[in-house]
Amino acid sequence: MDNQYLSFAIKLANEVGQLILPNAGIAGQQTMKSEKDFVTEMDLKAEKLIIDRIKEQYPQHHIFSEEIGRIEGTEEFEWVIDPIDGTVNYSMGLPFYGISIALIKNKEPIVAAISLPALGEIFWAAKGEGAILNGRTIKVRDADISEAFVSFGDFARDGNIEISC
Repeated sequence: MDNQYLSFAIKLANEVGQLILPNAGIAGQQTMKSEKDFVTEMDLKAEKLIIDRIKEQYPQHHIFSEEIGRIEGTEEFEWVIDPIDGTVNYSMGLPFYGISIALIKNKEPIVAAISLPALGEIFWAAKGEGAILNGRTIKVRDADISEAFVSFGDFARDGNIEISC
């Protein structure tokens, strides 16, 4: 892996994972963004760290973050970040959350890294090079749609998680 952008994204996702991991379940002050969506202090701290690192390393790149929106740059590159993907799980101390960082060039994704710190997993991919989990190549299993299983969760008003299958 000699891709400077991919190396940067992996390192940054791991760094942010180490920042947020000790605070899972105690994410701090929560601010409601909408009826079923909120942001925590740790979302904002993680976002600030990511943005600061990107600005230090690639000051001319655009940045689009879930919490603050778009920061304009002058080059054809744009970092797309979700500082804590799965904030509800994170704030409840459930291990299913991650840090998502991707780089787009001319509207086409070229690298991405996703750290799942509570599970000790890091996924990454580069355009044309496949996907990796913890250093091992991963592939999509060729299966019939009848073997598929789909689930999703939604944050309920009373703070409980609703699971639908």
